[in-house]
Amino acid sequence: MNETDKVRLALEPTTSEMIEMFYQLSFFLIGTPINLFALFKSSRAVREGGVESRLVKLSRQLLIAHIMVLFIYGVWRSYWFYNIAWVQGDLLCKLFSFFCALPFHLWSNMVAAIAVDMLFCITSPLSSYRTGGNRVTWLIAIAWACAIICALPMLFIRGTVAISSNDDEQLEQCYSLIEVYSKDVLIAFNIFHVLTTFYVPLLIVIICYTIIGLSIRRQMAERKLLQVLALLLVVCEKNETCQEVTNRLNWLQAIIIARKPFHRPQNHAARGASHGTCDFFDRSQNIAACRSKHIPKSQAEPPDAQAHEKQRSLMWSLLETALVILKV
Repeated sequence: MNETDKVRLALEPTTSEMIEMFYQLSFFLIGTPINLFALFKSSRAVREGGVESRLVKLSRQLLIAHIMVLFIYGVWRSYWFYNIAWVQGDLLCKLFSFFCALPFHLWSNMVAAIAVDMLFCITSPLSSYRTGGNRVTWLIAIAWACAIICALPMLFIRGTVAISSNDDEQLEQCYSLIEVYSKDVLIAFNIFHVLTTFYVPLLIVIICYTIIGLSIRRQMAERKLLQVLALLLVVCEKNETCQEVTNRLNWLQAIIIARKPFHRPQNHAARGASHGTCDFFDRSQNIAACRSKHIPKSQAEPPDAQAHEKQRSLMWSLLETALVILKV
């Protein structure tokens, strides 16, 4: 077998390359219509005058990244595998390398942007409602800008490289320019590509959802405290020890209400429905008298010693729960 026959044999796709082309084209034929339909459906609501949510705006960018991957890897890369050698010139080689990196950067950046938007929604819900639209627009713009900047080096790092020749033509391959850049530069770029594609967005997501978890835990503790304080106000009688404690805790309750102005405890709502004249936050009223005024006579009568002891035990258990929550 002469040299020309060896070159011709090398230009025939192997079995593994045929299998890879098959599943890449299969993904393209199945995934492209689905993603295009989802993109069209999400965009039609906006064209018809509908209101677009922040999550839909961010999700649309993920659909665009998916479509880019399907076209580049399903069609363009399969065509390269079919020809084995690169036959499209140096410029298209650089563009192919750039568009191979761009959607992966964009997808990772959008996942990080969704985490950042969720962080603002959980930690600052009121301000997030007012500025959510502008924030999402800026997040999308920043994600695209970072993706383009991180993918730009592909235009300079990669190009056509001569691999072999026969009597008829010079064979080229789309590859890193090892004759122009040193090995250290290429390794540094590969590390940069991996960090910006995966690890940096992953770190942003971990930080955001960690803060979200801590914020939700704190909000749940505050709501539990409100419920316990509401129960203490219900069971405490006049001049009881627990009434003195709840009077001292009113400053903390006021702070919590000020931080959550639209939060209304369920116990408070229930009392408001059954005891319309009992003000939950008015400490000037006699709670016991108010309760006896609205509770049937059979229930307002003084309990016996055993029932009174049971009530005091319940009161102290609630008080201990409140103190434990305060320590948390």
